[in-house]
Amino acid sequence: MPSEVILANAIHFLERFQPFSFLGEVDLRGLCQHLKVQYFEEGEMIFVEGMSPEKEFFIVQKGAVDLVQKTQSGEEVLVDVVGEGDIIGLRAFLAKGAYATSCRAKEDVLLYLCPFHIIADLLARHQQLALFVATHFAEKLIMRAEKLQEFTTWRGEINSDQLNPRAGYSDFQLINSKKTVITCLPETSIRDAASLMNQHQIGSLVVTDKAQKPVGVITDADFRRKVVGENLDVNQDIIANCMSAPAITISENPTISSLILAMGKHKIRHFVVTEDGSAQSKVTGIISERDIVVALGNNPLALIKEIQQATDVSTLKLTRDKVEKLLTNYLKQEISVGFVTSFITEVNDALIARAIDLAKNELADKGLATPSEDYCWLSLGSEGRKEQLLRTDLDNALLFFNPHEDESVASYFQELGKNVVDILVKCGFQKCPGEIMASNPRWCVSLKQWKTYFNEWILEPDPNALMHANIFFDFRAVQGEKALAEDLKSHVFALIKMAKSFLNFFAGNALQNPPPLSLFRNFVVEKKGEHLNEFDIKARAMMPISDGARILAYYDEIRAESTMERLDALARLEENQAGLFEELKMAYGMLVRLRALHGLRNNNSGRYIDIGNLNKLERQNLKHIFKTIGEFQTLIRVRFQTDLLR
Repeated sequence: MPSEVILANAIHFLERFQPFSFLGEVDLRGLCQHLKVQYFEEGEMIFVEGMSPEKEFFIVQKGAVDLVQKTQSGEEVLVDVVGEGDIIGLRAFLAKGAYATSCRAKEDVLLYLCPFHIIADLLARHQQLALFVATHFAEKLIMRAEKLQEFTTWRGEINSDQLNPRAGYSDFQLINSKKTVITCLPETSIRDAASLMNQHQIGSLVVTDKAQKPVGVITDADFRRKVVGENLDVNQDIIANCMSAPAITISENPTISSLILAMGKHKIRHFVVTEDGSAQSKVTGIISERDIVVALGNNPLALIKEIQQATDVSTLKLTRDKVEKLLTNYLKQEISVGFVTSFITEVNDALIARAIDLAKNELADKGLATPSEDYCWLSLGSEGRKEQLLRTDLDNALLFFNPHEDESVASYFQELGKNVVDILVKCGFQKCPGEIMASNPRWCVSLKQWKTYFNEWILEPDPNALMHANIFFDFRAVQGEKALAEDLKSHVFALIKMAKSFLNFFAGNALQNPPPLSLFRNFVVEKKGEHLNEFDIKARAMMPISDGARILAYYDEIRAESTMERLDALARLEENQAGLFEELKMAYGMLVRLRALHGLRNNNSGRYIDIGNLNKLERQNLKHIFKTIGEFQTLIRVRFQTDLLR
């Protein structure tokens, strides 16, 4: 155990840095009692890539260390530099694997050594600590992989184990290689090689030595340029005289982005896949430019473009199905929730816009011309918050500018609303059970009528009615004259400013779902009905956060639309509560991912989860999240004095 002086110094040092600043005095002191101090000279190795971790991880107390990774050719790449207060070596323990990088003292450095079992106990008991560590390491992995990818790609060393799909490129897709590879030896005659290609109806051969290690590639283009163009003798000359060499080799399943970069660098059209990604191992596959072009049809930009150019509903449906497959890949690859929600929002917005165009065409075919009055399509609820990853219930509305109360204008837009909803349903979305859709005449009305609705909800708040109307406070303009939606939004903020008591009723609705743990720390599950003994992740975990973020956003006049954007804005605005809002933001991202994965796995909305199917870490994370929700609801209860409404 360290002396009291060393102990006091360690406590004073660690309490300045996250995540140790999340710990209480007792736990921080308990942690520091187990610390040891170790000195490393400049250039000295602290641990080496591939080694199994010992019993301790490290905290930089003074100085700085370099984290490096090796490429397949053995070159070292600097992927990170860490300094005072940073943690190193903990990821390997959490992942139960070897060190992914080597760690070397950049200068003379002092490190605190902390036993793994101490941090494991703290992670189990402190949700702030666990959420910070999970997010911190995910971000670090992305950044380090990105640096390694940049280095290796531009040297022709494209190893998919190193080029992790979480590297942050615009296209995270992996591409599979062709497993059936036709090869020939360098001494094969040009005629025999051409016959082999003709026999198998292929456009290329991999040229290998007798050990099946690649030495080059021969393609149709090589035959045209080198054989025909240079008058080679097809009977006498051999493939070695016209093949493209050396072969550019890669390992299995590289990212599309890495291949595109390498194609530009090497001016090639084929990649040879080998066992370890190098030319010193056996050939296992081949990837051609055509394979990349085909795969690019499933990247985000290509899919959005496909939606925008669709001429019929069946094409829209097929493209949206492709999006679901890409979504599954992104979630499995642990791409950031922020990127995934942004991507799906762009897709859904493009789909709605195209559905409106097709619906207008249908009405035009019936002789119904679009009125000159401006209109705006509104997404509501989770889609209004840019959070609808799965094709669940439709929540939408339509507003139009109709100052003269022209019935023909209202009639046209009501028909348009019905047609658009029908198209979206054919694309796989579900109708809203409560009929909160633009196909319902009640929610397809003029700007004047929308203002009347909000006047009633805000100036004369009825708790029961407001509970059902909550969804309308998350409206977002998708297509049409978006200034109409801005006009309505400004009207809502002005009303709330005038009728401050409304926020108390609004806050009361935000507290309808308390933290879902029983007195015995068990999950509160459904007690009857179709989902007996299942956990409602939407109502009991996600809504308490999204509802709370909404009420505070209106309270602080924040115009951000998504829950995570609202929490981010709140963290910047309220410094004394920034820690709580940051935790809630991380927690909400985890919940969005968990629900989407569960829904994709079970082909449903993902709302109801069998707790028995969650692993220990998922259950533990949820319990930590519930505690954070409890703190959040206490803040809302105190700020808006909701107990006085009872």
